[in-house]
Amino acid sequence: MTAPVKPDPGATTPPSGTDEPRVSPIAAALAAAREAQRSGKPMLPASTDEETPPAEEPGETPDDTDEDDGTDDAAGTEDEGEAEGEDEAESDDDEAKPPESEDGKPPDTTVEAGEAGEGEVDPDLIVALPPRREGDDEFELVVENKEAAERIRQLRNGYLAGSQVRALQETIDQERAQIEELEVWIGTDPAGFILQNVPATVIEDVALSLVFSPDLFEKVKDKLQTAVEDDRERRVLMAELKAKRSDAKDTLRQVLETRKFAKGQAILVRDAIAKMVPVTDGITDTRRQAIIQTLESAAADTIRKKRIAKVEIDDVPIMLAAQLRAAGIDPLAAAQALHGDPSSQPGKRPAKKKPQPTRQELKAASEKRKRATASTPPGGGAPAGRTKLPKGQTLEERFKLAREKGLGALLGR
Repeated sequence: MTAPVKPDPGATTPPSGTDEPRVSPIAAALAAAREAQRSGKPMLPASTDEETPPAEEPGETPDDTDEDDGTDDAAGTEDEGEAEGEDEAESDDDEAKPPESEDGKPPDTTVEAGEAGEGEVDPDLIVALPPRREGDDEFELVVENKEAAERIRQLRNGYLAGSQVRALQETIDQERAQIEELEVWIGTDPAGFILQNVPATVIEDVALSLVFSPDLFEKVKDKLQTAVEDDRERRVLMAELKAKRSDAKDTLRQVLETRKFAKGQAILVRDAIAKMVPVTDGITDTRRQAIIQTLESAAADTIRKKRIAKVEIDDVPIMLAAQLRAAGIDPLAAAQALHGDPSSQPGKRPAKKKPQPTRQELKAASEKRKRATASTPPGGGAPAGRTKLPKGQTLEERFKLAREKGLGALLGR
């Protein structure tokens, strides 16, 4: 708001003796200022030393004030300035105030160190979990802080390392089993192994090398000469060799089956022992492994000494009862652990027992039987002998009739 214009000290004032009314210099200056404001002209004359104040925006008109005094206009200007300042302060406070959550509490605006911008997740808080089944994708888990993420990664790495060790152990066991089978094959049926595994391109060299070796040639030269000279003797020799290879194959098959059965028995006993030794806070891992090794050795000795051909899973706690007691394990609890706790296994509900008849019911049934006996004439009950068949109908025909039409037709009902 432009300050009131001061009167010009050099302006002339009309004499007091004239008929024109006297106008106050202040009122005249205010009137001139209002007129200049309405017309959009500057209220002060242009000057080279001072800048021209900006004109009021169109549509805004100053409030009317009294012509006698300019204090009301200045007071209104101060009130408007204070109101505008309060509005601006309130708007700034609203912008700076954080939005409240549904429960009336301001949301947590704390950000972890290293966290990404708004709408993004810090990669350090994402943990990739291994898939449950082969062929599935990894599962990404977002945790709250970096310490939890690091601990989960340690567990994940331990699980993966354990999985790799188990897979490697399975591969080693398979290769070891194959090597053992080859050793048994070579020891039981060497001729069959050579004939099936040596390439045809070198089998002749192998045969000649064996036949003409110094020690072997002296033993087989007579048989070779007879086989060359007599065709019949050659066929007999071939049949004998074929029978030997057949017997060797049968022996090999039996040996492999026996070894496979023994391995299955060992796995059964080992798994049963692992189930019988509980995993509790009172038994450390080292102590538990020592107990398991002791029980496995005792089971192997018992099976070997008593020549047990086949072991069932329920035989293991009976066979190791003494060793289990020595280790502080109840054999009965160990036997229940093999099949799980019966109380925790789902099963059929026990059938409801039929309620026992009361004394009145028993008395009423007895009286009913007495009345039935008294009303039946002698010979009116069950027939004394078997039912006689009609003449001309055999027993087979009666059975056929019963099968087709039921037992009632057989009894004549």
